[in-house]
Amino acid sequence: VVDPVPKLGNWNPQDCAAVDWLVGNGDACGTTESRAEADAFRDRAVSAEAGVGEHTMATVIDLADDLCTADLCATRIEDTWMWKDGGHISVDASTQLGGRFGDLLASLSG
Repeated sequence: VVDPVPKLGNWNPQDCAAVDWLVGNGDACGTTESRAEADAFRDRAVSAEAGVGEHTMATVIDLADDLCTADLCATRIEDTWMWKDGGHISVDASTQLGGRFGDLLASLSG
């Protein structure tokens, strides 16, 4: 079971001025949200999925620490756009998480 990823509100990079992208100022289009706010938004779902894991022995994985720091969730970390929009991770972020899923599957297959 994969816990829901943090959300970054209604952020949409299509709302950014094209000139910012063209002049290499894409960072001006990004956004952040405190980790506390992001965790509060998904708290009920994470708690419910933890209960499912306990009662069914399903493995539950939470990717929030992979996508956010302890204090902040940001659309971009260093040179990588982590979010496609406010609710979906980017292809680059998904690719980075591939190793995490591979390690999990390897540990389950013994």
